[in-house]
Amino acid sequence: MSDSAEAISERNAEVVRRYLRVFETKEVAEFAELVAEDVLVHGAGLHPAADTIPRDRY
Repeated sequence: MSDSAEAISERNAEVVRRYLRVFETKEVAEFAELVAEDVLVHGAGLHPAADTIPRDRY
């Protein structure tokens, strides 16, 4: 049995609210409940170096 469009929309809205709340509360641990296991979360200030960008894109 599939959820109604309204139920899916409300569930998605709740996830967005929880995601935004992380930025207000700075409770980064809550990300573990919001994102998939295979997503790697980096802290601020971690950026790829220019030599790690694939050159075939240019």
